[in-house]
Amino acid sequence: MDTPQISAPPCTPPGSPGFPSDVTPTSGVLHVNTRHISGFTVIGNHLAQHCDLSLIAIGLAAHIQSLPAGAKVGIKVLVERFPYTHPQPERICMVSSPHEAMHRIFQEYPGLFSRVSEVLGIDIPPPTSVTILPTDLTEARPVERRVDTLLRIETRDDGPFLLAIESQGKKDPGKTTSWPYYVTYLHNRYGGLPVLLLVVCQDHATAEWAARPLTIGLRQWQTLTLNPLVAGPHNMPVITNVADARKDLALATLAAITHADNPDVGAILKTLSAALREAPEDIADPIVELTAQGLGNRPAAQQWRNLVAVDTSFYKSFMSEEIRDEGRVEGRVEGRAEGLAEGLAEGQARGLLLIFEVRGIAVTNKIREKITNCSDPQLLSQWLENATTASSAEEVVGQPQAD
Repeated sequence: MDTPQISAPPCTPPGSPGFPSDVTPTSGVLHVNTRHISGFTVIGNHLAQHCDLSLIAIGLAAHIQSLPAGAKVGIKVLVERFPYTHPQPERICMVSSPHEAMHRIFQEYPGLFSRVSEVLGIDIPPPTSVTILPTDLTEARPVERRVDTLLRIETRDDGPFLLAIESQGKKDPGKTTSWPYYVTYLHNRYGGLPVLLLVVCQDHATAEWAARPLTIGLRQWQTLTLNPLVAGPHNMPVITNVADARKDLALATLAAITHADNPDVGAILKTLSAALREAPEDIADPIVELTAQGLGNRPAAQQWRNLVAVDTSFYKSFMSEEIRDEGRVEGRVEGRAEGLAEGLAEGQARGLLLIFEVRGIAVTNKIREKITNCSDPQLLSQWLENATTASSAEEVVGQPQAD
């Protein structure tokens, strides 16, 4: 490559002022330059470092530059060369476990929305099939946007529609612009399919805020009005009947999560736990985990752990295994503590008898037995203190009971 590079020279001229030949940069870009004699493409910095082109556009331009003269570069050819995939990179931001559980339950149980819509009073036909779609709504250049869960739901009579699910833990003014964007983008991307936005909340204030219509346009004429469908503690059922919970474990789980702050959450969780006892492991285990995740760090989370710990024999989930491990550790710690207490009491009893012997105080067999059988270190400590001045063993430990 003999084309000069303006911003990244192929090498530093030996002996250049301020650039000794034996100095290598310790940070920034490090160039390893190899002169090619074939199979290379020269690309100018005006393209590679273009400030107005996206990274995708620069890469595409570089690919086209590398093709031989006369090669076809139509859309069909490029699509075949670079088939579109739906990457799912890890989220950069940290999200709370309740946030994940409130929308991920619809991924685990896609048919759940049919029952939720019925609870919310919306007449939506039962789905005939559900497809989990990519959640990445990012375009080529704008800020990355992701909906929490996106489902394509097929219905028998009304055709397919898209269900976008958002977990909302608190009021967020930014959603007034992102939610309409999600809906309009999805409507455009998926060929005009109807889009329904479901927002799942855990407190009344957030649910009330999320349910307000979002409008875009002028005061005199609203161009767009978005009406989110909201599920939360204000409209999800409080399920405290085991038979009702067994009928629909997924709905019972979502109801328990949305009622995490309900004063009767203990009864709700107890009902769910009882309903899971007869459920197969592959059904019970995900629900145990989703419920724990959905309760987050609320006091109800510990109640759920206690319920699982009561009968971990039928739970095989990660959380039940964690509880069992904690029990083993606590057992070992308690065992050590009991051993130390027993050793301390035994030493105190010997010391007390030694004091009596040194002071020449007679000790009957019954008093000796009472001292050696005592396991209360605090009482033995008091006896030791009294033994230094007492005139008899009975004065220290009292009269033993007669046979």
